[in-house]
Amino acid sequence: MKIEAYTITILVGVLGSSVISALIVWIANRGKTKAEVKNIAAETSNVIAETYGKMFEDLKDQIKYQGDQIKALQQRELEYLKIIHGHQETERELRAQIKALEIKLSLRITKIETDNQ
Repeated sequence: MKIEAYTITILVGVLGSSVISALIVWIANRGKTKAEVKNIAAETSNVIAETYGKMFEDLKDQIKYQGDQIKALQQRELEYLKIIHGHQETERELRAQIKALEIKLSLRITKIETDNQ
């Protein structure tokens, strides 16, 4: 035989045994791979569940905090409305006093005009 024939024979033998070895390993590990995929899927589900649980708790805390802020703002609004109402009452009283003073002034002007005639 020639060297090329030996080389081809060796290559065929090596490649053939490699393919057979790969098939044996694949068959042997097939069940293990499925189990590992199931474990990874279960772990991923647990991580996702924990993450969503934490996110839900954070969201509840934020909603509670915002609810507290709304209550505080409503209380402040009531205080401001009371202040506004008080200022409106004062304004009405002052307008009444101004009107009374305008009437008084008008009467005095009329009196002065009649006295000067």
